[in-house]
Amino acid sequence: MTTQQIIEAVHRLSSDELKRLAREIMQVEASRREPALSKQETELIKRISAAPSPEKLARYRELWKKSKAGELTDEQQHECVQLSDWIEEVHAERMVCVAELARLRGAGMSETMSQLGIKHWAD
Repeated sequence: MTTQQIIEAVHRLSSDELKRLAREIMQVEASRREPALSKQETELIKRISAAPSPEKLARYRELWKKSKAGELTDEQQHECVQLSDWIEEVHAERMVCVAELARLRGAGMSETMSQLGIKHWAD
């Protein structure tokens, strides 16, 4: 098929088919520009991207604000500490994965975090 024949065929596509084709063309083009991730990099990025539930983070933020205002009950204080400890533990595990990904790429932690748009969940 020539390029001209392809273009003529594209003109006959419905809007939905054209959008699907455009997405697929962009994926092919991107795969040619960027090297594929190794299985190890893919797994690390998956682990880095896993986040706590929005509800849990919202609860932590709510309790943290009350704590700053001195308005927590003893029970809420205990819950806030537990959530804070859990968030820090998960974040530490996440940073171990970032460090490993940075090592694999021969890059620094800051550079890798910036590339991935990573920040602390509690922020």
